[in-house]
Amino acid sequence: MSLRQLPEANTSSEAYRERVLVVDDQPVNRDVVEGHLAPAGYDVIKAEDGEEALLLFQAHQPDLVLLDILMPAMDGFATCRRLRQLPGGPATPVIFLTALADRETHDRALGSGADDFLTKPITRTELLIRVRSLLRIKRISRQLAAANETVQAQLDALVRERRRSEELTSVIVRDLKSYLSAIPANIRFAESDEGLSEDGRECLRDVLRSTSTVHRMLMNLVDVTRSDERRLELVLSDVSLADLIDASSREMAPRAQARQQVLETDCTVSGALRVDAGVLRRAIESLVDNSVRWGPSGSTVAIEARSADGHVELRVLDEGPAVAPEYRESIFHAHDRLAGDVDLDLVRGPGDVGLAFCRLAVEAHGGSIWVEPTSVGNAFCVRLPRTG
Repeated sequence: MSLRQLPEANTSSEAYRERVLVVDDQPVNRDVVEGHLAPAGYDVIKAEDGEEALLLFQAHQPDLVLLDILMPAMDGFATCRRLRQLPGGPATPVIFLTALADRETHDRALGSGADDFLTKPITRTELLIRVRSLLRIKRISRQLAAANETVQAQLDALVRERRRSEELTSVIVRDLKSYLSAIPANIRFAESDEGLSEDGRECLRDVLRSTSTVHRMLMNLVDVTRSDERRLELVLSDVSLADLIDASSREMAPRAQARQQVLETDCTVSGALRVDAGVLRRAIESLVDNSVRWGPSGSTVAIEARSADGHVELRVLDEGPAVAPEYRESIFHAHDRLAGDVDLDLVRGPGDVGLAFCRLAVEAHGGSIWVEPTSVGNAFCVRLPRTG
C-alpha cells in the first residue's frame, strides 16, 4: 500500500484523541481490537502487515502500537525492531499480541523492544488497562521531558547571566584594586612633607587604614562570589598563629581606638600551623572588624587562642548585641537575608560578607566556625586542625 492510499491523519481542531496503531494480518482481530478501543475514546489505525505498519507509523505518529507477532513476510519481532529506529519510535509504547504463551516468545518480545504483551484471545478489560497504563506513562514522560527542557533553558539563562555578572565584577574589582594600590604610595609621599602637621599625618594614617579595610572587604567579596563554583585556593606554609594574631591586632587596633574600644590578645598556642597566612589573617581581621563594628563604645574586643585535642581554637569575643539563635548559622552566609521589614543595620543577623568569607576560609582549612553567646556578648569561635 502506498502513502497515497493511507487514511488522512486527524488534523481537526477537536480535542486530541490518542491514536493507536493496530497491526494484525487477520481482519477479524483488527476489528475486535478496534471495537474495544474506539468506544473508549481512542482513534484506531489498522495495518495488515509489518511494511504497512511502518508506513502508517511515519505518517500518523501514533501514541501506542498493538503488534501481532505471527505475520507473513515480516513478523512482529522484526517490525518492532525497525519501528524503534524510526523518528518517535523509541518513545512509543508497543504491546505485542500473541497466541503463544511460552517463555521463549515473551523473552523474544521483550528483547525486540516490546513494552508489554497480551495473550489472545484478548479481553476488553485487560486491553484497556494495559493501553491506559502505558499511555499514562508516556504522557508523564512527555511532561517530564518538557519540564526538563524548561528547567535546562532557565539554567542556561542563569549561567549566561552569571557569566555576564562575573565579567562585570572582574572589571570592577580590577579597576578598584588599581585605584586602591595608588593610595598608599601617595600617602607616603604626602607624609614626607616636613611641614605637615601631626593632625595632617594622623588624617593620612586614617586614610591608609580605611584603604586597607576597603581592600580586605573587596578581596572577601571576590572570594565569596567565586565560592559557589570552587573552593578557596590556599597557599600553605608553616605559620605562627601568635604572629598572625599579633599582626592582625596591630592592624585593627586603630579601628578599635577610633570607637574608644580596647583590643586585647591572649594566645597560648606554640609552634607552627600549616595554613595560608594571608587568608587566615584576613579571616581574623574580618572577625575582629565585625566585633568592633557591633561592640559599644568603651567595650573590649578580645582575641584568644588555645590548643585542645589536636586542634587549635581561636575565639574573638565582643560585648555587642547577642546574635539571636535563629541567625547563628545564617550569619555566616552572605546570600541569606532577613524577611519582612526588619532593618538589617539594627539586627545582628545574616548577610555579612566578611563573616561569609571567614566561613569559606576556615572550611578551606578543614576547620569549623560558629558563634555562641557569652554573659556580655558573643564569642566567634574557629576550630582548626593542628597539622603543623
